[in-house]
Amino acid sequence: AAAGPLSSLYCGESAMAAGARLLSPLCQSYVQIRALALPAVVVATVAQALLIGSKDTKTPMLAIAVAGLLNFVGDLILVPRQGIAGAAWATSASQVVAPALPVGVL
Repeated sequence: AAAGPLSSLYCGESAMAAGARLLSPLCQSYVQIRALALPAVVVATVAQALLIGSKDTKTPMLAIAVAGLLNFVGDLILVPRQGIAGAAWATSASQVVAPALPVGVL
């Protein structure tokens, strides 16, 4: 229900313009999938900030590198099959995995 207004904020007002109405459903799908990972993003951000505050910069860097690699591999596998939704799933999966290492160290 909120994906329409959120996608216009996330993708820009031009996504709702008459010439770009084809992009609106794709954008809404992307926003809906990515929103599922928001709690994990908050946990990862807080855990990384706590570790950096305690002068451990290696653990957050490693967690981000692993998440980036997972996102890249996920994109290679999912985008050809699912398009933009596959990109959203790959990014969301990487963001759900990202807090595991920092939280484990805390």
